[in-house]
Amino acid sequence: MSPETPLRVAYAGAPGSFAEDAVLAAFPEAEAVPVPMFDDVTKAVEAGQVAAGVLPIENVVGGGVREVYDLLDDTEATITGEVIVPVRLCLAGLPGDRLEDIERVYSHIQALTQAEPFLRSHEWTLLAATNTAASGREIQRLQERGSAAVLSPRAAELHGLVVLAEDIQAERRNRTRFLVLAMPD
Repeated sequence: MSPETPLRVAYAGAPGSFAEDAVLAAFPEAEAVPVPMFDDVTKAVEAGQVAAGVLPIENVVGGGVREVYDLLDDTEATITGEVIVPVRLCLAGLPGDRLEDIERVYSHIQALTQAEPFLRSHEWTLLAATNTAASGREIQRLQERGSAAVLSPRAAELHGLVVLAEDIQAERRNRTRFLVLAMPD
């Protein structure tokens, strides 16, 4: 790889996700490459499409990520490191929406669980999505009034949403541990 070519590192999710935060923390100069699913990360690493990939393995609140444990058994990629990402959650909606306008809240099931006390203090319909940042991106894309997403403040800003409530995670020391995978030399 030439000095001009950035290291490419895959993660599952959308720009602004905690997995992208893990890539940026582990490889500050890398090109973060989003892929749809966890197994797409291992496939991209195995195929040599990226130099490495990151996968969440456990969260302080949610525990282990079983799907990733299963993937580790089936991949030829090896664990080369880990990175721990703080999890700060906010509730964000479209510009102009207010907290009292919200009817539906979208996010990954882990994030909904991690913010459950705050979310249950309101009469909102909670809807699971595949990714925290992707839920915000979709609200913006569809201009879905009355909807909000639980996601990071960085993801809210990246996707043009306004923060309606900050630091809604139940556990203030919430963290997710990500594994770094690469093919053996």
